[in-house]
Amino acid sequence: MLAEPDPPPDPSDKDAVLAHKLQNLRVNLLRIATRLGQSPRNTVVAQVIYRLELAEQLKSGASSRGAGAGGTGTRGSSSSFDRAVALAESAERREGTTSDLGFTCTILLLGKSGVGKSSTINSLLGEGSAAAHAFRTETKKARVVTHEMRGVTLRLIDTPGLQPSSADIQHNSKIMADAKRFTRKHKPDIVLYFDRMDQPARADAADLPLLKTVTGAFGPAIWFNAIVVLTHGSSAPPDGPNGQPISYEMYFAQRSHVVQQIIRQAAGDMRLMNPVALAENQKNRAMDLGSTVAKHPADDAVIAWAKAALGF
Repeated sequence: MLAEPDPPPDPSDKDAVLAHKLQNLRVNLLRIATRLGQSPRNTVVAQVIYRLELAEQLKSGASSRGAGAGGTGTRGSSSSFDRAVALAESAERREGTTSDLGFTCTILLLGKSGVGKSSTINSLLGEGSAAAHAFRTETKKARVVTHEMRGVTLRLIDTPGLQPSSADIQHNSKIMADAKRFTRKHKPDIVLYFDRMDQPARADAADLPLLKTVTGAFGPAIWFNAIVVLTHGSSAPPDGPNGQPISYEMYFAQRSHVVQQIIRQAAGDMRLMNPVALAENQKNRAMDLGSTVAKHPADDAVIAWAKAALGF
């Protein structure tokens, strides 16, 4: 039996109107998570729903309704969560899994020239799509590309490749100024910063002026919702001090730490811990990567990096 949506509230009842809006947000979030292959019990999803309930309680002045189902403290009341799950499941069966959810996610794309940003987005969107066609050639200037995916509108703010040399600060500043024309109108929900998995360690220090230019243009908050995407994810690990290749686990951990540390320095906030996703756009190498990463903690990030790019 399908769960029936709640009737519209009395417009004069502000608390009821707020509760209705938040319930619709919960339902849409659960529908998006399902379409991305995630469980309603996914930790990130549960935390967001819990925060929505806290916001409702604070706004209405209601007392706390408990720590959540199962006593985890990461979800709101069991009844409201289960009701949202039932509504989401019913809506998916009634409307279909590709129906428009009226949800738009704005993503700012940043990365150095030649790291594979366009190829990665092409892969994410699906090579046969009209939007993917826009990413088949090098980006010459900042632009907005819109794409419908699983009932969600993706608004991609694309930028030309940035140059790591300190002599190119003016070039990078011009790109950032151009991009800000779009970010003023459409505030990014997510920032994807692209770099290569196989970049030599000595080159990383040179990236600090570049990232400081990004911070100077958009402010430190630009990094708060940023996800690092390391392309060429199937690259073989380099040799360690003993002359033998280091493990892939260590390779990924070291590379992630270096990029995260430079972002912290550029943002002036050492508390930042940006998530890292791996991308491999060559299909034959991606298959090899899939069998390799099953042995290390980056498995989910590599196999489902598109989900990570959307914040799940």
